[in-house]
Formats: sequence, C-alpha cells, structure tokens
Amino acid sequence: MVIAPFTLAVQPSKANYDAVRIQAALQNAKGGINGHKINVIGCDDQSDPNVGAQCAKEAVQDHVVALLGVFSLVSASIWPTINAAGIPEIGLVQYGPGDMISPNAWPLTPPAPVFNGSAFGYLATVKGCKRIADVQANTGADTTVPLALDKQATANVGATYEGPFLTPVTTGLADAPAIARSIVSKADCGSISAGQNGIVLMKAILQQDPNFKIAANELAVPGNWPTQLGSQASAVNTIGGLAPDTSTAPGVVSYLKNMKAQAANDPLSDFSKLAWASFYAFDQVASGISGPITAQSVTAALGKSTDVTTEGITAPVNFTKPTPIGQITRIFSTQIFVMGAQNGTVVQSGGLINAGSYFNK
Repeated sequence: MVIAPFTLAVQPSKANYDAVRIQAALQNAKGGINGHKINVIGCDDQSDPNVGAQCAKEAVQDHVVALLGVFSLVSASIWPTINAAGIPEIGLVQYGPGDMISPNAWPLTPPAPVFNGSAFGYLATVKGCKRIADVQANTGADTTVPLALDKQATANVGATYEGPFLTPVTTGLADAPAIARSIVSKADCGSISAGQNGIVLMKAILQQDPNFKIAANELAVPGNWPTQLGSQASAVNTIGGLAPDTSTAPGVVSYLKNMKAQAANDPLSDFSKLAWASFYAFDQVASGISGPITAQSVTAALGKSTDVTTEGITAPVNFTKPTPIGQITRIFSTQIFVMGAQNGTVVQSGGLINAGSYFNK
C-alpha cells in the first residue's frame, strides 16, 4: 500500500502511488517476487487525520505486507494502527515525529532536518564559512528538533550560528531587501530552505553580496532553482538524499522513462523518486525470504539486510545498523548528495558526503 495526499496543493503525491504501481507491474511481468504477483493499493489520506486512520485500518484488513513510498502530513493518526500490526514502512518521507522514531519506519535516506543541518556543516567545512545564517519557512510546525540540529552541526564544525530567520510561507516576500540586509550584516553564508520565498531572498542577498555562499535542503527549494537564479545559481548548493534527475544511475533513468511514459500527467518530485526507490528496496528484501511473504517476515528480513541498493537513486542502506542523530532514531544511512547548477539544471556536485560527521564529534 501507498498512503499519500494525492491532491495536496503544495505537493500532489499521486505520483508516489503511480511510481510503486508501475514498478509492481514491471516486476509482475517478470514473474513477480518469488512467483508471487504484487498487488498495490493506493490510499489518499487527503491530509485528514480521520481518513489517514482509515487508510491504516485498510492496510491491516487487506493484510498489507509493506507500506512503500509513504508521505503523510497526518502520520500521527496512521502510526498507532501500523505499529500495532507491525507493518513496515519502507522508503517513507519522514515528516512527522513518529516517522523518525517508529520501529516500523525503514527510511532509505536521512530526514529533512538532517539535510538542513548538513547545509551548515557543508558551508563551514567545504566553503570556509565562519558565520552562517539559518533561514527557514515559518510553517507553524514545531521547529525544536530542526533548529537544534542546525545549531549542533554549526557548533561541531566551529562556525557561528546566526538566526533563525523565519520567513512567511505564502509566496511573495515584500520585505526581502530588508531581510537580506540583516542577514548579510551578520553572516557570510546562509542555509536558506524557504521554498519560493527562499529564491526571492537568495536573489536579494546576492545583489548585496555576490560572494555570499548558500546551501539549502533540496526538498525545500523549487526544483527549477537553477533556472530561476540564472547566473547567480553558482553561489548555491543543495543537499539531499537522492541522486538528481540528471544522474545516469540506472534507477533514475528507469524512473524518469517509465513515469513519463505511463503517468504523464503526474508532477514528478523527489518524493515520487523516493517512492520508486522504495520498491527496489522491498523487491530486494522480499526476494530473499524463503517462506511466506508477510509483514512480519519482511520486517525480519529488513533487520538482517546490510546492503540494500536502489539502483543508484540513494546510497546503499544497512538496515542492521541505525545511526541516530539527535532525537531522530530511525536513520540507517547518513550518506547524502550535494547538488549544484549546470546549464540551468540540477547536477551532482562531487561525491557523496557523510552527514554524520557534521553532527557527531
């Protein structure tokens, strides 16, 4: 089963379901997994806690063996039922607190707060920054954990933390020049993860200081940020857990080819790419099960899997060795991608880096 808000305005996620559905169809054409055909159920949680809770109940009633590509803003209503049933969530987007601590969460990448914090470590250790501003969208959500990780990473790499600067969520940042002046007066670099307003602010900052260096959580900036920034894009790097669409990794190539051919109306995103990767992980783990494939046998197999690969979409994952960062206990890989801009597109910049080195001395 895939649980996601299919028509969410800011991040429509029907593509998550389509990614897993298409993957299953491709695998079924080759005989399924150990001779078993895969049936994929999609459940639109509509960002409604009551609907999310019903999706979880349906997963139990339908004897779902795994949840793949889950992205939910109402996961708090989903986890109690999923935890009680012991159904593993593989390759989920870790958005809510339960996503980051549930023993049934098996993520393929670190969560967004780790990407945010890693931006500070990267700016200090790679770009030589001394004073780093923290700019985030003010979503109204609890920022205790993200800000704590940002400050921890900054302190660990010997830089000075400035902020936080919390910007409005709505598009249109009328006071961008004033915010930019305040940031430039205090910092020589910035971690700016604030959606479209972040792009507006980046432009305002770089007009005042062309030498200012910027890093951002890849999930928290528009996918076309190199085009929007134009010649200024060289000042920016983004941090994420997934290879960019320009990668020649087999998984990325297959994802783009099949999604464009079979789900042409879906807006693609890193979330749907992660859903595609989640099926690779499920297929690899389930294929090694000699007996019945159940939620319990998949969970047991996950706990013994040391080298789960996703055809290059993510770094390999060792599910036998959790690597907690701060209060986030469900992390199994701290290898992340750094992206840059080239000819108006997002490209990988250098090799993978270890986010854990920024947080753990």
